[in-house]
Amino acid sequence: MTVQVEDDKQSEEIKVYLPQVRSRVLMILSSKKASEINTPEGKKLLADDIIAQIKKPFSEKGQPQKVNDVFFTSFVIQ
Repeated sequence: MTVQVEDDKQSEEIKVYLPQVRSRVLMILSSKKASEINTPEGKKLLADDIIAQIKKPFSEKGQPQKVNDVFFTSFVIQ
């Protein structure tokens, strides 16, 4: 998966918090059933969920992230 952000500054911010990003994405993925994400519409909803989670601030007083889109570069459902 690739995340598209607003600028280089935002990219660097997300890199600093990459463990939190991965955790948030894994929590979303683990809550989904294969039947929910095996259609194009399901993948779009999944991308929207991922964007919403990554946009949330990484700290209590932090600013929201500026995420434009999520692109799936590989997708395996087991």
